[in-house]
Amino acid sequence: MKKFLIRNRKPVMDSSAQGSSSAMDPHNNNNNDLYPINSGGGNRSTYTSESQDSFGDLQPMFTQEDRTADKENSVAVSGTPFINDTNLNLNPTISIAKSSVFTKDSTDYMGGKSIFSKGKMTLSYSTKPSTAPSTAITGDSVGSGSGKKGQLRFGLPLQILELPEDSHGVEIDLQQAIQEKLHQLSEDCSYTINQFNNSLANLSTTVINIIDCLKGFIKFINSSKERSDYKSTEWRFDTYNNIYIRRLMVVYLNLYDNLLTDDAYLKLKLLLTKNFNDFISTLSSSNVKQKNNSQKLNASMSDKGGPYVLQKPQNYAVGINGSQRLPNENVVHSIMGKMASSSASVKEQNGSFIAPILRGLGTSMNVMCLYFAYPNPTEFHYKLAKSLHDLFDEIHIMVVKNKIELAATTIPGPPVTAEPLNGKDNLPSPQPLGDSGRSLPSTFIPQVNYTARFKLPFRVPTDITKPPMSMSISLESTTRVSGTVGGYIYPMINVKTQPHLQSYANSKFAVSCGHVCLDQNGDSGGESIQYPHVSVPSKVVILLYKQALVSQYQKFNSMTTDGNSANQMPLVEARAAYSQVIQQVDQMFPPKRVKVVDPRTKQMKYEISNLPIHRFGQIIWGERALIDAGKKKRLSDLAVIKVNRNLICDANFLGDDIPFNEYDQSLMFDNLYVRSIVPLRRAEVAQIDGIDINEIDDEAPVSDMAASNVYDGINVFKYGSTSKFTKGNLNGIKLVYWFDGAIQSSEFIVNSIESNSAFAAGGDSGLWVLTKCEDCPPGSLSESKGLAVLGMLHSYDGEFKQFGLFSPMTEILSRLQAITSIKWGIVGVSPTKKEMAEMGLDYADDEDDLESISGALSMASNATSEVD
Repeated sequence: MKKFLIRNRKPVMDSSAQGSSSAMDPHNNNNNDLYPINSGGGNRSTYTSESQDSFGDLQPMFTQEDRTADKENSVAVSGTPFINDTNLNLNPTISIAKSSVFTKDSTDYMGGKSIFSKGKMTLSYSTKPSTAPSTAITGDSVGSGSGKKGQLRFGLPLQILELPEDSHGVEIDLQQAIQEKLHQLSEDCSYTINQFNNSLANLSTTVINIIDCLKGFIKFINSSKERSDYKSTEWRFDTYNNIYIRRLMVVYLNLYDNLLTDDAYLKLKLLLTKNFNDFISTLSSSNVKQKNNSQKLNASMSDKGGPYVLQKPQNYAVGINGSQRLPNENVVHSIMGKMASSSASVKEQNGSFIAPILRGLGTSMNVMCLYFAYPNPTEFHYKLAKSLHDLFDEIHIMVVKNKIELAATTIPGPPVTAEPLNGKDNLPSPQPLGDSGRSLPSTFIPQVNYTARFKLPFRVPTDITKPPMSMSISLESTTRVSGTVGGYIYPMINVKTQPHLQSYANSKFAVSCGHVCLDQNGDSGGESIQYPHVSVPSKVVILLYKQALVSQYQKFNSMTTDGNSANQMPLVEARAAYSQVIQQVDQMFPPKRVKVVDPRTKQMKYEISNLPIHRFGQIIWGERALIDAGKKKRLSDLAVIKVNRNLICDANFLGDDIPFNEYDQSLMFDNLYVRSIVPLRRAEVAQIDGIDINEIDDEAPVSDMAASNVYDGINVFKYGSTSKFTKGNLNGIKLVYWFDGAIQSSEFIVNSIESNSAFAAGGDSGLWVLTKCEDCPPGSLSESKGLAVLGMLHSYDGEFKQFGLFSPMTEILSRLQAITSIKWGIVGVSPTKKEMAEMGLDYADDEDDLESISGALSMASNATSEVD
């Protein structure tokens, strides 16, 4: 900028005059020696950081005099008085006012104090952008014209930078000094990243310069212990109480997530991470003062105190910090809601989504993040994210390769079939099961010698007549798709007013996802089979397990030995072990004939498959569709299963076959039973005054968080047939995704930072997302003990498996009521007084009375076939 300001064009001269003056004229474009201009004709300024343009030379332009003297011709020249019109100022960072705060005549000038701090400052003038790093200037005022030392005599400067503190001024308190240093650091880092965006610096130089700025701040903190008020001052800055830390966090995350992605920048990325962690540690006085014995603060402390471990950016759920909320959260909520309800024609890669989350280095060190995910990101997607990133200095934008997938296990390739064992395998035939193999005592345990060496890779209940929650499920006629049965529900029927439903009293229903139980992939031709039976545990996982056992048995059976008995004995034992385990599978899940539809010929046929002794039930209704929900559309992915009368499903019980207290010590006794429903209803976000959601204002007031939910950020967990037990947090804002040719939105869970595994995976569709009642806000639920259900999982992000999408249980029950005109409840959850009155029963706390109100529903005019 300096070069352009002093290389003014010289008026056209004749060749002789031009030749005689070019050597000495610093304004000549051909002169390579550039000098700062001094209006008084004296020595040129030697300050390298001083602006190269002269206010003295510009004095005639800015003066208020009516006449100026032409010294060269000694003739008085009349002129028009110049009026300082602030409307001509094109710098958007300077407010338009009657008198400028930067002139001596202004009442707001404060006698030389900075408008950015309470201390006395030394003024500096520059034509650099306002985001440039500030530089202190000492000595006389700019130029050598008449006027008092240190004062600005003429008009507005083109730009104003951060004004560094004068060492001779009044010392401000330490906390205010740190605040101003954070302001300066934020401006310096923003300027540095803008230099890179404008192609004025390469990426490596940019990162090194930012690291130097961070080190300078750390040095300032270390030197502050020499101050008199150091011991008495406490400070703690984070992204929730300081705007400059939010901006610095966005700069760091942009480098980490978007720019330093190539392997060539790995070391530079680690260096930046280390220095930024060191910087974060200086923002708490408790962390700093624990390092008083160190000359440099080269180690940090975690949020909980204790030895510091280098932290990398992580994802957090919106609302993780309780009642503390970030600016723009309500605005982002409005935008996501508007996108979900938009009727605009959009075409994007299937599975693409935008997740509004928090991202940072801790629960109190994070910023709002818009997580753009595409199955195959293109250059257009990256450019779009960059343009959005340039607009907002407090919202992080990132683009990753990811997509939404259905959380069901789908076996690729041709359908797998189960063939009965034959003599060529040399396997002993299954032992007779008694009573035609249709029923066995619930305490039946196969008597084999090698079962201790093997454990079933899927869940089997301790008592097969009392199936718990979260069991694997599939159609009996499928060999590909498998999911999880969530839990049990019942319709609230008044037998007096609905006598036609009395025959279904005391029946129970299970729920899972429609894409699991309806088998829309055409594996079984579900439309041709009415009310198909389901298998719990899943027929698919049983079949895969048995095939793996048979494959290993045949492998050992084909091995030969050299006749040495010592080498032959291990093979014999291995064959015997696999043989007996295969017998165990056939005893627990006897082979049966199952009617299926050939996907190629579309003709009915029978095949032999291993299935549980007791049939679990039949699907009586299901759907997977976008339904109208007021102004928006929402996904209904639901299947209702009428449970076998011979099975006892009188409670939503996690089960005793798995030691859940190993995952969470409090998951014992009452905390193994569902006792309540989380009323997860999102309020419509009101338009914020003065803010157009099409023009995001990243300074939206936090007090406008009208759409926040008391359950945002609560701890949740789930147990899936594939991913088992995992934890997470409820996100405070829905995500929006493109799936099956339509824009959809969904509640979702963000994986817990304490978990090193995936939150969800294929095969988990249908599981219930749960939380402990004691983890919910006091008084928000009807029960204070036990578990509460939030909803049912239907999808997840397939690449990183960190997000779990679910349908709220309140929406599921409302949908069933809309379809059947009957109110539904959760087994084990006490009905309210109003619900009891609708069923024609007196309100009572007696559990026997509560059990007796469970009814059944025929969801079609023709009665379904009775299941055994």
